[in-house]
Amino acid sequence: VTLAIICANAIWMGVDIDRNPAPVLIEAPLIFQIVENAFCTYFTVELFIRFCAFRRKVLCFRDPWFVFDCVLVFMMVSETWIVTLYLHFSNSSGGASLGSGSVLRITRIVKMLRISRMARLLRSVPELLILLKGMKAASRSVFVFFMLWLLIIYCFALVFRQLAQDRAMTPYTKYFRSVPEAMNTLLLEGIFPDHAYTVNSVADENMAFYPLMMIFVIIAVLT
Repeated sequence: VTLAIICANAIWMGVDIDRNPAPVLIEAPLIFQIVENAFCTYFTVELFIRFCAFRRKVLCFRDPWFVFDCVLVFMMVSETWIVTLYLHFSNSSGGASLGSGSVLRITRIVKMLRISRMARLLRSVPELLILLKGMKAASRSVFVFFMLWLLIIYCFALVFRQLAQDRAMTPYTKYFRSVPEAMNTLLLEGIFPDHAYTVNSVADENMAFYPLMMIFVIIAVLT
C-alpha cells in the first residue's frame, strides 16, 4: 500500500506543478489542498506507526531510512501545514502577506525540496538502490574518464580558438569566439549533437538551465 501511495504522490507532484499556478497551498484550488493534506496525513501516520514499532524508541535514530523519512515528512508537514497556518494567521493579523518576497522565496524553496520525496522509492524498490550502489562503485573510473574527456576538449578548444582568431569572422568561426565557447561547441556539437540545440536554447533563456541540462544529459548517457 505504501509503495502505491509513494508512486501516486510522485505522479501527483507532476500534476501539481503543471496544473497548480498558486505559489502557496493556501491559494491553490480546493482539490490540490485536499490531496496534499491527504498525502501529508498518510505519511505522518505511517511514520508515527513505525516509530511506535520500536521497542526502544531511541533506536529509531540508528535506522538511516527512518531518519531520512523523518526529514522528508518534516519538510512535507512544513509546506502543507506549518507554512499554511503561518500565512493564514499572519494575514488575519495584518502581518506578512502572500505576496511578501521573503515568504514566497521560502515557499518556493520548500516546494523545490519536494522532489526529495522520490528517494522514498529507493527504500520500497531495492533494485533501484542496487543500481545506485553499482554506479557509486564505478564512480572513480567514470570521474577519471570525464577528466580525460575535459582535457581533450580543452586542448582542441585552444587549437580551434587560435585558428579562428587568425581568420575573419565566418559562420563557422563564430562558434570559437572564446575558449569557453569553443569548449561548449566541441562538447555539444561534437559529443552530444542530438542535445546541442535544446541545451543552447534553454541556456539562452536562462544560464541556470545549462548545468541542469548537462547534468541530466550526462546521467542519462551513463545509465
